[in-house]
Amino acid sequence: MPIRPAISGAILLVQWTSAAVIANASSQDTHKNVIIRIAPNCNIRVTVPSNAMVTGNQDNRGSGSVTVENPHAIKSKEYIEPFHMGFICYPEDDEQTTFPVVRFNTDKKQWTKDASEWEKEAVEAADPEHRKFLRKLIKTTVVHNLQAVNRQGWAMTQEDLTGDESARRRTLHYCLINPPKALCGYSDVGYLKDGRKGDLTDYALKILRSIEFLPEEPAADGGTAPAARESGGAK
Repeated sequence: MPIRPAISGAILLVQWTSAAVIANASSQDTHKNVIIRIAPNCNIRVTVPSNAMVTGNQDNRGSGSVTVENPHAIKSKEYIEPFHMGFICYPEDDEQTTFPVVRFNTDKKQWTKDASEWEKEAVEAADPEHRKFLRKLIKTTVVHNLQAVNRQGWAMTQEDLTGDESARRRTLHYCLINPPKALCGYSDVGYLKDGRKGDLTDYALKILRSIEFLPEEPAADGGTAPAARESGGAK
């Protein structure tokens, strides 16, 4: 199954805020720019579908989220749970900001897949089932270089390899590095049984690549800026 970092529990700390913007749209053809204030060095502007709800929670280390009607629900007569992306602000060198299979290639200046640690573990594994599991994990793990508006990072998909086949999912983990912080999170991007047509990886990557980290500045009244607000017009 996918290796999920500790951020899974932290995302539960996100609370809806009255500053969140909700658009009542019947389709996702239009988009809006929203600002989500999460924590110093983790405040962002992001482009989301016009019917998205966004939150920002500046307590503790800072968290935020984007929740939108699942795009597959528009053409379906059945209920499909909303699509959710969570964000947590970490120190850049926190263990949650990387994975054994993710490496920054200094020659290419990109984040790439490096499964050498897992491959070494598979070779040395005494249990043939564990060896088989690791090799399948290596095969199904995909790493994407994540180039946002003004920062770079990585995204990685993993697949559930055990459990009820009808309930197995594909999970997207992601981190954008904005020294001295990193904005990370994960999202379930589809059930494996639905194949490519049910995979929201590209949909999520488009949202992540629209992220722009904002310069640090106080609110106009000297207080705390709204946690989430709309910025600019629809497009």
